[in-house]
Amino acid sequence: MTYQNWVYDFKRTITSKSTIITAVAIFTILGLLTIQNVLGTKAFLAGNGAASDLIGGTVTSNALAETEQNMTGGPLLVSILTILVALVSFGNDKSRGILDSILAQPISRTGLVFSRYLSILCALTIASTASVLAIDSILINLVGSSLSFAFTLGMILAYFFAAASVLAIMFAIFYVVRSSALMMGIGLGIFALFLLWPGLVSLIPGLLGAAPYSDLYIRVSIDSYFLNPTMFVQLVYILITKWFYLNSTIDPGAYGVYIFSLIADAAIWLGVPLGILFALCVKKDWD
Repeated sequence: MTYQNWVYDFKRTITSKSTIITAVAIFTILGLLTIQNVLGTKAFLAGNGAASDLIGGTVTSNALAETEQNMTGGPLLVSILTILVALVSFGNDKSRGILDSILAQPISRTGLVFSRYLSILCALTIASTASVLAIDSILINLVGSSLSFAFTLGMILAYFFAAASVLAIMFAIFYVVRSSALMMGIGLGIFALFLLWPGLVSLIPGLLGAAPYSDLYIRVSIDSYFLNPTMFVQLVYILITKWFYLNSTIDPGAYGVYIFSLIADAAIWLGVPLGILFALCVKKDWD
């Protein structure tokens, strides 16, 4: 493998239409949702008075709290678009033989796969980071206040982790799957699992007879966040804000939410699929 070929494929992937469209979609959708949320919160509170406050504060504090809560849904959007761009930029190119033609040049399979992985991750990280900073800018302009530095940094890292882990999982799966139709089916299945996960988990406390927002309900929900990379952002949210939800303050440590438990969770969800992907590149041909 030559450095020039690796750089060429990296540039080719990061500037491809699918990658650019995905990045623009992340930035645009998150920005529009934030504007809608902040304006809606301001209008609601202005029309209903202080009795309608979500956290007993001002319009500004309520808009910030609502925005912080809604930002935890961002990684789900990032993950969905990550699945699509992985399918287009890696899965489809592999099944159509495009990657094999690139391998005819002096570039290793490992170098090719990871150049694709890093280029897509770079684009997603730029888009999601820009989205978080844009959300902060929107808040400053609309309500005159901004997100805390800790929360902003936490969201940037959580968005990055969601993209990096889901992308690694999809690359590892697509590496061993030949049919593009099967890749599409697997992608849709994983998307459905991510989308339905909170609802499925919420059924467990009910089956155990626990009331909503009871200790058991919160414990089961938080434990489930460790089992889904798209829900990692919820752990970051709980650690920083100490809220399970807007009207439910908790002690994060009482539920196992520590900085070290988050680091361990992130290391597992990112390290395992990347390790599997690397092993596949070294030991297994994809044809």
